[in-house]
Amino acid sequence: MTRPTNDPPVSSSREKASCCGQFPPDKSPLPASRTSGPNEPAELPLGPEWCKKQHEEAGLAHASDKDSALGFTLEPLYNWVAMASVPSAPPITIEQYLSFESPNGYRDELINGRIIVSPEPKALHFDVSENVFELLKGACNKELHKVAQRMNLCFPDVNSMPSPDVFVINLAEWQRVRTEEVYPDGSKVLLAVEVISPSNRPNPLREKVAIYVGHGIETWVVEPKKQEVKVHRRGEPLIEASLSLQSVLQWNGKSVPLSAIFQLP
Repeated sequence: MTRPTNDPPVSSSREKASCCGQFPPDKSPLPASRTSGPNEPAELPLGPEWCKKQHEEAGLAHASDKDSALGFTLEPLYNWVAMASVPSAPPITIEQYLSFESPNGYRDELINGRIIVSPEPKALHFDVSENVFELLKGACNKELHKVAQRMNLCFPDVNSMPSPDVFVINLAEWQRVRTEEVYPDGSKVLLAVEVISPSNRPNPLREKVAIYVGHGIETWVVEPKKQEVKVHRRGEPLIEASLSLQSVLQWNGKSVPLSAIFQLP
């Protein structure tokens, strides 16, 4: 959990000191209350009663949550101290992630050091992904490119192994990973396609797009319900275009009509 960037609000009166850091340095209860040892979890019994007790022991007046002299409530301060007291979990590395197995019926990805688990997609997602796959196969040069589906890509610099629904990769890199039985180097990917499902959470999706685009990978975000495609390309600023059914995507010098992406059997 990240510590807030703004310091907690404070009272202008030393006599109305609160648990927001207004104790004199020699009487502050926080250092002794955070943890009893360097390898032990933080234990900080926060709350109004704890706050009042600390003031009484320090011989200071206690400001209640409703004290008009402060002009604010202390509840955010308890939360701020609690957040500052909990150490952040270290990011999960690719090596650690490779030993993880998600439950049956779920897919998993490593995004910025966090494992994201989501249900397997349903029929509409599958049909649209299959359409994109077939259209890109027809648009790509088979001697230079490989079109693949649902495989984790390695981005070790950001502790990530996202799994796009469809992607186009350099053929030489594909041959290498096939021989060595490893996952592809994400930097060798030319195009990544994410097909939206109802189970997709917006934050991980935004993070995945940022990872792709940050490594120079053109990214298509396909929304079957809206029948829309958003194209993300690296630029200053980031290029993003929403395309409707009448639009035509260009890939490898060939046209990919959006209407064909959403054509269902």
